[in-house]
Amino acid sequence: MRRSWALFGLLFTVGCSAFGWGGRELKPGSDAAAWVEPDQRTVLISTLGGACEESAKVKVQETSETVEIRVTVRSSDGPCVMVGIPRAYKVVLREALGSRKLVGGDAVEYPRAEQRPVEGSAEYKIPVEVEYD
Repeated sequence: MRRSWALFGLLFTVGCSAFGWGGRELKPGSDAAAWVEPDQRTVLISTLGGACEESAKVKVQETSETVEIRVTVRSSDGPCVMVGIPRAYKVVLREALGSRKLVGGDAVEYPRAEQRPVEGSAEYKIPVEVEYD
């Protein structure tokens, strides 16, 4: 029984430190979903994060056929607990999404969220830089 608790503790504390300062890119489907507001220009990329996340960079590239949104989350080094903090990264597109595909950096289409994402409490907000190509 003691061994089980030790393994459980290790899995929950490794979380963020495994990715280090270099960051990890969120993957559509396994990590993130998209919500498109009725104006078709505002997109929220929703995910669950950890307490050790320090900042995020969102890169947006629009073409006539696709809108690529890459979200990279940077975390502090050291052990931390992956507690499932709701986060939503907001992007305002230059043009309405329309029939264009909404994809991640690997060209995989984002699944659509069934509900508007909750951004979480203010104490867990992190700085987000949005960069447009």
